[in-house]
Amino acid sequence: MVQKPDKSCIKPSLNIVLVSPRVADNIGAAARSCQNMGAKKLILVNPINHDSERARSVACNSSRFLESAEIYASLSDALKDATIVVGTSRRRRALEKREIILPEAFPHLFKEAKGKPIYIIFGTEDAGLTNDELDYCQYILTIPTTEKFKSLNLAQAVMLVAYQYFIENYEIKYDKGSDTDEAPLEEKERLYKEIVETMSKIGFFSRNKRKPLSLVRSLRKVFNNKPLTYYDLRTLHGLFTQMRRFINLRLWEKNDFPVLDYPEVRHRVQE
Repeated sequence: MVQKPDKSCIKPSLNIVLVSPRVADNIGAAARSCQNMGAKKLILVNPINHDSERARSVACNSSRFLESAEIYASLSDALKDATIVVGTSRRRRALEKREIILPEAFPHLFKEAKGKPIYIIFGTEDAGLTNDELDYCQYILTIPTTEKFKSLNLAQAVMLVAYQYFIENYEIKYDKGSDTDEAPLEEKERLYKEIVETMSKIGFFSRNKRKPLSLVRSLRKVFNNKPLTYYDLRTLHGLFTQMRRFINLRLWEKNDFPVLDYPEVRHRVQE
């Protein structure tokens, strides 16, 4: 089975710093994202509404992580122990800073950090980080978006960065099977599910509801004619993982296509 992260390859820890956040929903969602993706700390500088019932509600099962957030009155106090500091910004700045971009940022940062924590700073919801705040940073990190609409919600930005940290921080391995062994049915079904859900997200099935059935039948025909090995499986999972990264980074116009439920599709194929 595909699955558990190999903890032998843990990279530097991640600390998320929110400067003057004002919206309780964003603070709660940021705490949840941090815990989902393995960030070590949430650090809040001069926050408002961070201890509200609304923030705890949005944090959901991460409410304790939110309660454990470190609170500081100034950014300089929050960064007193930091060595690798990254500021986030979508605007071009006349600052002499090294610019990095998702998803390539973390491999470079891991190399630079040499095991020390990485601090990534996010500014206020309405204005982002000031130039004075960016003076604390060695790097400016940009999340690519469409040129027509560049602005990201604070909680969305935190999730995208934390997710990319998680992806680079863990190596997903197969629990059994060599490259040349044929993958079992369970793993093939997992792949079909991933393909159907990914293709539905980009609108592949939006005009023809019977297409998923045809797609799954075609996939089974292809993979049953020739053994699908673990190596093949890793290659295909990698392809669709990369597609999901582009979807999450919203590199094209937003479309609200329905995500089809694979178990329902599978049941109909088997009828």
